[in-house]
Amino acid sequence: MTTLERPPLGSSTAANIFSREHKYPHPIKPSSKHHAGHKLKPALDDASEPSRKTAKADGMAEARERDVRSTRNETEELKRDLERAKAKLARRDETIRTLSESRSKHEADDGVEQKLGELVKRHSATKAKYEAQVNELRSETSQLQEQLANVESAHTKDTSTISDLRRANLLAETENNNLKRELESLRHSRTHDAAAAGSSRHVIRDLENEKIKYTAEKHKLEREVKRLSSLVEENETEAKISREELETTIEGNKRLQETMEKVTITYAVLYRNTVSKQKYTDLQERHLVANDAAREWKTRAEVLESKVLCKKEEIKNLKEKIRSIDRTSRMMERNIEDVREDRRRLVDEISTFMASRPSMDAVKPLEQAFDHKAVLKHTIVHADLISKFYRQQLSALQTEHSDLLTAHTKIVDNLASVQSTLTASQRSHAELQSRFAAFEDAHAPCGGAIADLRQALGKSILNEEDRARDIAELKKELKAVEGKAQREREALKRANDLVTRGKMAEDALDEEIQQLREAYLSAAKYEALYNDLYEQQAIVLSREAAAIDEAERLGMQNAELMGHGNEGQKISYVEGVRREMAAVKQELAATRHMLNTANSKIQTLESEIDSYKSIGSTYGLDPNLGGSTRTRVVRRQPEGGRLIQSTRGGRSVSGPVGR
Repeated sequence: MTTLERPPLGSSTAANIFSREHKYPHPIKPSSKHHAGHKLKPALDDASEPSRKTAKADGMAEARERDVRSTRNETEELKRDLERAKAKLARRDETIRTLSESRSKHEADDGVEQKLGELVKRHSATKAKYEAQVNELRSETSQLQEQLANVESAHTKDTSTISDLRRANLLAETENNNLKRELESLRHSRTHDAAAAGSSRHVIRDLENEKIKYTAEKHKLEREVKRLSSLVEENETEAKISREELETTIEGNKRLQETMEKVTITYAVLYRNTVSKQKYTDLQERHLVANDAAREWKTRAEVLESKVLCKKEEIKNLKEKIRSIDRTSRMMERNIEDVREDRRRLVDEISTFMASRPSMDAVKPLEQAFDHKAVLKHTIVHADLISKFYRQQLSALQTEHSDLLTAHTKIVDNLASVQSTLTASQRSHAELQSRFAAFEDAHAPCGGAIADLRQALGKSILNEEDRARDIAELKKELKAVEGKAQREREALKRANDLVTRGKMAEDALDEEIQQLREAYLSAAKYEALYNDLYEQQAIVLSREAAAIDEAERLGMQNAELMGHGNEGQKISYVEGVRREMAAVKQELAATRHMLNTANSKIQTLESEIDSYKSIGSTYGLDPNLGGSTRTRVVRRQPEGGRLIQSTRGGRSVSGPVGR
């Protein structure tokens, strides 16, 4: 039984499905089918993915390193800002302390004490503000450090992930090469059955699933990188905002000082109107004197600040010299200890060497007399032998410990230089001690001045509290006066507005009354016109009734004509009736239009007459002209008429309506 080979539906692009055009000389082995199907799984994916994954991983690592470097730079910059703020606070504290110590023994006037108190309070407020800002900067720095630690940990994780990916890439490449070789061997097989094709599809599906997983992991890493970059940008914006807030705070302090000066000037201007001129000039002179004293104190403070800076530089240089001398002395002490340790070690080695030397045989005491010359000769020979032995031992020791001897000579030379440096440092230390003692003696009288300054400072603080209470009371009075002045200004403004509007209304009323009087005097003409219009309305109504009667008559005649036998006469008569009806309709329309116009004029005239009568009775016009009673004439609308009703209301005082 032979099996037919089914032809494929078309040429396939899959690497594991071959067309009929290939000729395979060797048959496929059953044992290698399943193995080849499993080996194709990483080959198809890793043939194209590893290089792309490696490039993307390297790019992500470089971006992460750039983010970490930028974060570190920002952290270093914040640390430098923090150090500068601390140095500024320290300089300000030193300036205040020096100003308080270097004050002269003579008591200053109340204005200077007040200025000193203001400076102290301003310094304390500024110090508290800067301390708060420093604390905020510290907290921000700690947060940035934590974020940097998190970023570094994430970076280490990404680095480990990248290294794992690289190792996996290398393994995949090696396996890819092996699989390529196996593919070359598998391409010589002849046929692929349905099971092999199904397993290949399963492998391809697994490879696609793994590819989707790798893509998801890649997107996850990209989102993490974006999140970290956004976090770094937020930190940069927060640092920028904190700097801007610091600048705005400094500008606000400046504006506050300017506002205080303006308020002082305004208060002086307001106070000028409440006191006598002599007292105001005295106060102004005192204010000028206080300003001059403040400027003088400011210049003195600047001079003292420059001196303090010079002294600080000198003290800094002296401290650096003392530190260098201390370092040199510590180094010399360490060198001396090393030399002593080497000496001790050499002594121990020599003692151990001497202890390990073979002992000489003991010589028994002589019981009988002996020749002294022979003994002396033997002693000399023995001494020569011992000296030779020791020379040999010494030469051996010298050869063995030549490096120790050279080190010993170097140490001796270093010790000599150290001793010379130590003597020089001792001399400089003695000079510094003498200068320090002279400096203390020179500043010894400042204790009394400091006590006086503290006492004066306490008095100035008490005076400042009293003056603060006075200022608070004066501010309350000033607020009350300003509120009263504001209310008076508003009342005056309202009164002026009322007067202006009253004058304008009075002028308008005068003008309107004049116009109404003229109109009322000419109302007699309208009465005759009203009578004429009334008569015209009666005529129109009678004409309308006649037209209606004529139309009824014509209708009856038309009904009679409908039964007539002469068609020509009927047609001519009908045409004549139609023409008459058209003329009647036109006349009726014109009559109705005239009637509507007359009715509207009548309504207007009635409303004007009523308004004239009411104004005449109000302003005491002549009763013979119109009387004080208001009458309204309402005409009956004719039956079947479409007259326009007047929608106008009564006239107001402000002016005629519809004129």
